[in-house]
Amino acid sequence: MDFEWTEEQDMLRESVRRFVDENAPVDFVRDRWDDPAGVTPGAWKGLVDLGVTGLLIPETFGGIGLSVLDMGVVLEELGRVLHPGPVLSSALVATRLIAATGNEADCESWLPRLAAGEVRLTVALENGEDAIRADHANGEWRLSGQLAPVLDAAGCDAILVPARVEKSLRVFLIACDATGVALTPFDQVDGTRRLFRIGLNAAPAALLGDGCADSAIAEAKDLLAMGLVADAVGAAGRALELATEYAKEREQFGRPIGSFQSLQHLLVDMLRDIELARASVLYALWSADAATPDERRHSAAVAKAFAAEAFPGIGASAIQVFGGIGYTWEMDIHLYDKRLSSQALLGGDATHHLETLATIAID
Repeated sequence: MDFEWTEEQDMLRESVRRFVDENAPVDFVRDRWDDPAGVTPGAWKGLVDLGVTGLLIPETFGGIGLSVLDMGVVLEELGRVLHPGPVLSSALVATRLIAATGNEADCESWLPRLAAGEVRLTVALENGEDAIRADHANGEWRLSGQLAPVLDAAGCDAILVPARVEKSLRVFLIACDATGVALTPFDQVDGTRRLFRIGLNAAPAALLGDGCADSAIAEAKDLLAMGLVADAVGAAGRALELATEYAKEREQFGRPIGSFQSLQHLLVDMLRDIELARASVLYALWSADAATPDERRHSAAVAKAFAAEAFPGIGASAIQVFGGIGYTWEMDIHLYDKRLSSQALLGGDATHHLETLATIAID
């Protein structure tokens, strides 16, 4: 793997950064704080026009056909501004899950519309497939159970739900506004994300694909973990920038606080952890397309375990640089602290991924 960005990836980064800086900066998050959808039609159309929604979709289905590593570039830039829209859930995880598990008819039905931004999908991967009961009668599938937390459900058109059918896992698609579907906002501190509890009561569902989806669901879980880390790397990098800028400006005892050695050590420790996380997630993103499933699983677990442990500390350190003023609504830094803390609990916490690594080592 080459850790140098290509010219095309640099151009992609510049395009996304320019768009979000002009159209969806951090103030966009504040304006959407109580909005369950978290995204506006204009902001979503802008991302569609940039090709973000079709980045991973083959050209035969109206997409661009780039790599998961390229999507990592996009997610890092969106993380810099704490973007609240469903790019991670829809353009990365749901898109790849449909491509991996869907049959030809499923792909023809959903991938072109995903690429064009006409539909947005999310995935329910957090609470285990055995929490959902799938019943088949009169030629129809109906799902019952509880899902939580689910990203971006109110801003999406449908949910991809794994459930066990006999001895294998299958993937079902349920419209968010279908009968028997109840969405409740998930009680949390981080208002930069949209999380929901979803209750299913004999909700009508469409079965995707023609066979076992175990490997496709395993890949989706790895992609969710990678995407959360890529987003967090962008957020952590921006938090470090804000803390460094403030340390140069804020004075105590007649000198900038950035001149104090203890604070310099704090900033350097933040930089070290960010770069370690960036290196680990870049390898994981690369492995999603270029390595074996076992290597993808291993690298995703490494990246997420490290980020889940290190990044909440980065947010806390940034707040420490600012002091009490960092917690005020007008300051951006507390929003980054919340984002960095919430990623530790999504897509599997540090303990979950360390257990995965232990299992791999033992096997």
